Amino acid sequence: HAYLESRGLGMGIAISAQIGYDSGWYIIPILARDGSVQGAVARAGPSRQQQSGMRFDMPFGQRPMLYVPNWKYWDEQPEVYVVFGVFDALSMAAAGLAVASPSSGKNSLNVSWLDDVKKPIVIIPDAGEEADAHRYAAQLGWRGRVKMIDYVNGEKDPNSVLVRRGKEGLLKAIGASL
Repeated sequence: HAYLESRGLGMGIAISAQIGYDSGWYIIPILARDGSVQGAVARAGPSRQQQSGMRFDMPFGQRPMLYVPNWKYWDEQPEVYVVFGVFDALSMAAAGLAVASPSSGKNSLNVSWLDDVKKPIVIIPDAGEEADAHRYAAQLGWRGRVKMIDYVNGEKDPNSVLVRRGKEGLLKAIGASL
């Protein structure tokens, strides 16, 4: 679990997100609201990434889908967030936020996945992904907006903010209060 800890993702989020481990890969199940497994994303640990040259993988033939680490947060909080990476989503959930991410990165987001969301949807892009975030927000109409994080000291995404500043620092950077 040292790798997850180094990414700011402790045992609490690993257990609640049901993260598994197999041969150097961290397996993140994509669960439906009822808890049934819909798919998975595999994230290579450092040594596996070096050996395979891959950071992420998915089961053969799996289509991109919406990954929501905590459906209770998603259903109950007054606004939801969308980020562009599974570890970024786990980071936001570890901070107590309702969040989703496309399972295959920013280019795989299908805004129709969010059609049933009738509350504000705040998109938080990684550094350099601002144009994509604004394009998606425009497609969401009144619900969509973009929140830019002031990334500092080599930070590039919500996970790096969590690692450098902790949960409270991530919440402050986003301007969220729980």
